Amino acid sequence: MLVGFGCLQLFFIFFIFSRLLFYKDKIEINDSDQISIVIAARNEYENLKKLIPLLKTQTHQNFEVIVVDDRSEDRSFDLLNKFKEGFPQLKIIRVEEMKENWNPKKYALQLGINQTRSKIILLTDADCVPISNRWVSIIHGQYESETSIILGVGLYQKRHGLLNVFIQFETLYTAMQYLGFALIGKPYMGVGRNLSYRKSIILDSGLFKDIQNITGGDDDLIVNKVGNKRNVRIVINKESQTISEPPETFFEWYRQKIRHLSVGVKYNLENKVFLGTLNFSHIGFYFCILILSLLKIEWLFVSVVYLFRILALTLIIYFTNKKLKAGFPVMATPFVDILYVFYYVVIGFASISTRKILWK
Repeated sequence: MLVGFGCLQLFFIFFIFSRLLFYKDKIEINDSDQISIVIAARNEYENLKKLIPLLKTQTHQNFEVIVVDDRSEDRSFDLLNKFKEGFPQLKIIRVEEMKENWNPKKYALQLGINQTRSKIILLTDADCVPISNRWVSIIHGQYESETSIILGVGLYQKRHGLLNVFIQFETLYTAMQYLGFALIGKPYMGVGRNLSYRKSIILDSGLFKDIQNITGGDDDLIVNKVGNKRNVRIVINKESQTISEPPETFFEWYRQKIRHLSVGVKYNLENKVFLGTLNFSHIGFYFCILILSLLKIEWLFVSVVYLFRILALTLIIYFTNKKLKAGFPVMATPFVDILYVFYYVVIGFASISTRKILWK
């Protein structure tokens, strides 16, 4: 069983990694085509102060920025109005009252999307910044006639400490999965920090109404429901990426991950099976090691199997890290790989059992 679990996980990881390793973006930039950036924000004064000037410097010639201020209690709304004076592409929408049976972020995004002028939407969060001033153009340049969704990469700033190292690993590992699965024609999620789709898939399908009362899912559930091998593309170019401020405390990170994982139960059956098998094999591998170690059975064999698996995984993480230019300290892989098992068990269980999940 030990070998079986280890091989099963490596097979899945290598299968999706191999597609990502040889992937190259195909970009045809057309600055004249319009695109709308939509941001839902609540009490994001400090983050908006960094983000809006960077959006203003984007080289794309035809874009608008719609910021939906969800009843902020700080100075966000006043700040946005000051920015608007020198930034005509900026449009501000203020949510004064919540609509019944709607999640605040979903409602804010729906309002923003309804007010867009273009057929293509680009989503990011207020606490994110684009890495380059060509971000909008490169994302837009991925669209072809059949394309409905573009999955981008959203990374986190490097900080000192174990929590940040784990955040970097989890972000890289997750990116490898959703990008790789998209490349094999099985897209299941994207990240709202860097995601683009045609306005029509929201308006025509009424997707937000299907998930209007839950926290989360405005990115992955949309991809999960309408994404397929023909209409989803990925972009990994460094200039197309965004970078975010990472959670600084365990509680902030815990709340964020509960929100992200809580919608996994709503994935379609095929994606549940794929992801469940991948994570079950990871957990099962370490469970077998624990049992065999406690029983002191075949310790040499267990050691060889473990070393083979962790070496293979480290090499895969190394090349993925290099491909995405993520900056993860690869030598930490053996340690954080073990932590990932505890993370998935604890956070996974909590995300299912927690009833009230907040946005802000």
